[in-house]
Order: sequence, then C-alpha cells, then structure tokens
Amino acid sequence: MHSRAAGSPINAWPKWPAIGALDKGEEFIGAAGKTNSAPPEPLTLSYKFRAKPFAERVLELAKLTGSPEKIAKAYNLLGGISVHELNFDDAWEQFSEALSFAEPYDVSYVQSLLHNLGIVAMLRGDLDQARELTERGLIRARRRGDTMGEARILIRLAQLEIDRGELDNGAEFNRTGLQVLWDARNMIGVQEGITTESVIADFLGDVSNADRLMTFSTQISDSYGGVDVELEISTPFIDRLKVVEQRTARNRSVRPEMPDLNDIGEVVREISALPKPSELPRSVKVPAGTGEAASGLTTREREIVRLLAQGRSNQEIADELFISLRTAQTHVSNILNKLQLSSRAAVAAFAVRHGIV
Repeated sequence: MHSRAAGSPINAWPKWPAIGALDKGEEFIGAAGKTNSAPPEPLTLSYKFRAKPFAERVLELAKLTGSPEKIAKAYNLLGGISVHELNFDDAWEQFSEALSFAEPYDVSYVQSLLHNLGIVAMLRGDLDQARELTERGLIRARRRGDTMGEARILIRLAQLEIDRGELDNGAEFNRTGLQVLWDARNMIGVQEGITTESVIADFLGDVSNADRLMTFSTQISDSYGGVDVELEISTPFIDRLKVVEQRTARNRSVRPEMPDLNDIGEVVREISALPKPSELPRSVKVPAGTGEAASGLTTREREIVRLLAQGRSNQEIADELFISLRTAQTHVSNILNKLQLSSRAAVAAFAVRHGIV
C-alpha cells in the first residue's frame, strides 16, 4: 500500500538538493577529481537526478584521499539514496560502513549515522536493534549539547516505545521532543511529533482526536514538504499509522489549507498539556512498564547508572565520584547483576528508559 507516511521514518530523511542538470553534476565531480578530494558539503544531487552513479563516483574520489571523514560522508550519501529507493539492506550496509570509518575518530556526525542506522533497523523490522542504535545516538546528542538532534531522536524513540507497548514513555519522549522542535519552528519535526501523538490517541481509542491530529499533520506535511512512499514492513506503530491515514484520507474531500502558525502552536500546547496515556481510558491492552526495576537501585548506583549513560569509563566514574577504580568496577558489576543486564550499553538504554540521565 502507498502511505503518505507523514510521521514515518522515511520522512525523517532530508531531500538532498539537486545542483542542476546532469552536465552540472558531471562538472562538479570532474572538478573534485582534479583536486583529488571529495566534494564539499552539501554532498550532491537528489536521487531524482540519477544521483546514485554520482554518489558512487564521490565514494571513489573519497577513497583516493584516504580521509576517513570523507569516505564516511560518501557512504552516508549512498545510504540516504538507498533509503529513498526503499532498498533497506543496501542502506544498512552503507550506513554501517560510514559508521565504521567515522566512529573511531568521534566526528560530529556519528550521532546522525547512529540515528540513520536506527531508522533503517526499524524499517527492516529489527526493533531491538533499532532501539539500541537510537539510544546510542541520543546519548551522543546529549553529550554534545545538540538539543535539536536530541529532540528528533526523542520522537523516533517515542515511536519505538509505542512498538513496545510503552505508551507513557512514548508520550513523554514525543511531547518533550515536539516542544523543542516547535520552539525552533522545525516544521517537519513538529509534523512528525503531531503524527506520533495521533497514533497514540488511536491506540487509546480516541478516534476523533486521532483523526483531527492526523489531518492537521497532513496539512503541515503538504505545506512544508512530505513524501509518498510504500511501506511494506509491519510494526505496531506503522500499522496503526496506516489505519489512521487511510481513515482520514477517506474523510477528506478537498485539499486542506496551509495551517496558520498560531494554530500549530495551539495544537502543540494542547498536546503538551495532555495527561499520561495510563491516566486515560484505552481500548487496547498495553503491557505494563518496567519502571519498578529502577527503584531497586541505591542512590549511589543511580548516580553511576547516570554516568554510564553518558558514556563514562570506570576510571572516569571513579574520578567523578572520588572513589577508587576498584570500587567503581564493583559498583558497575553490582548494577549489571541487579538489573540482570549484560553490557554497559544495556545499562545506558535502561537509564534512558527510566529517566536516569
């Protein structure tokens, strides 16, 4: 089926700008070849202009430079094109290659690559892997003070929480991200957040509100940019998204008008003021959350969990808390045992889920 996918992962991808006709693209790459360097930002050409051959040539040139950063950017470009072509397996390999070149050097867009991989994992139906990658991206965004990146990742994390049946967590993440994006007037992000809230409302059986929010989201999408894609995968979030989109499309007889900024702001404020989903009646059974596990941690252990979520090493934790390295190691081991987790990354994910950040 075709879907507007107003808040779907596909719409999270930027549309790379075309720099003109094909001869202009060839000239651009030719100039890059003469200087023996990969093209500067923005990496070029929309896929609508047969970008893939150009992107592959960009990768060849990047490899000639031996620059891990340029090679990572070239793979990232190819991955984005593969997503637009709905070739998720190729996209996974290309983004993974990009991350392998970028992560050892801790370049700034590692966070973006983790986010991209998380979306592709979701599109491939691997929700556990999608969540792990998305949480890693969120941790990096917070460490870098990237509030906009954090907000977009929170909305993606909200959708993954909805897939797990954790509507309270999903609503909290979505509303936090939505407010930041609205304050920045990032309309594509705002549209995605409103769409996510529409899906939450439909899960709760509030069909009229779900349809109203989806219609409003479609107005924003039509005004500020959106794509029609075919989504063959199935997750609880995407399945419910399709249901609401189909229902509202049947009821819409005319093309909606562009929404006024004041109206958008009012909808965002209304969403922010909503109670937790668990405080409202719902028509579907949602699994209970696991928040009680966090209450079993001591104050010191919670503090160490917070530092682990920030990516601190045992030595850094010891320095921060003025304790010995051995004591820090013992605390980390006790935390893993108490939470029945097997890795520091899993502890970081636990911290994000339970707000210990």
